[in-house]
Amino acid sequence: MIKRKNAVLAMAAVGLMAAALAPAAMAEVTEAEKTANAEAMATGKLIYQYDQAAWHSTDALLALIKPADYPDLRGWVVEPHDDGKLLVTYFGQRNGPRYAIVRYVMQGAAVVEGGLVPKGEDAALSPLANRLVDARDAATERFVKEKLGFCTEGSANSVILPPDGNGRIRAYMMSPSVTAGVFPLGGHYRFDIDAAGKVASWRPFLKSCMMIDSRPDEEMKEKAFFVVSHLLDPQPTEIHYFVRYNVPIDMGIIMADEDIWLLGTDGFTNPKGSEIGMP
Repeated sequence: MIKRKNAVLAMAAVGLMAAALAPAAMAEVTEAEKTANAEAMATGKLIYQYDQAAWHSTDALLALIKPADYPDLRGWVVEPHDDGKLLVTYFGQRNGPRYAIVRYVMQGAAVVEGGLVPKGEDAALSPLANRLVDARDAATERFVKEKLGFCTEGSANSVILPPDGNGRIRAYMMSPSVTAGVFPLGGHYRFDIDAAGKVASWRPFLKSCMMIDSRPDEEMKEKAFFVVSHLLDPQPTEIHYFVRYNVPIDMGIIMADEDIWLLGTDGFTNPKGSEIGMP
């Protein structure tokens, strides 16, 4: 961690680190890296948005009902809604199809509308919602089969994204944040679910349980920068971006070729080029 006097000093510190690298490491970013990074950035932001919708709608749910009063309650599912909003459905299941108990329309972290599904109203889940729930079940089954583990205790976090252009659903099983100011960088997995509902592939994003601790301590009254090595990919992954959205500090990701990507509070950049994105 680097103590911040201001954001400029923090970014300059990594700039000096980049300048010290061998010239070969400062070659132009390849088009493949740019494309992969752009996809990772967009996906990381989407994971964050879906996670926020589930989190804040859960707060609304618990203020509305006591889950113990709904023994059929089985889980939740997030799907796209109109005008960039997200629909979060808390569903039940007994002996037949899943059915909606509570629905919330979310705009960012705010509940726009929703509540208990009135009696007589169509409570059936959409085909997409059912497919996303099935994808989560498939990912959970493979997680157990592979004997994978999380880096924190508490309820596992999951985000299931809608199918991409190839019909692939990306299901993320993630370690939850259980301590204020500490966010896990390790213990996150992606499961790619094919159009038949089977796990086509899966991957971890880090092979250790590294934590990003942004809490002040005796040495640093304010922590502002975190630097981590990443050897599994040539550019940041969607999990790097997802984590960055969840922590109040800048991140420097050092790749296997000693290339550095900066995930800052004011934008995401690479010292080999110009600004490549904004939060």
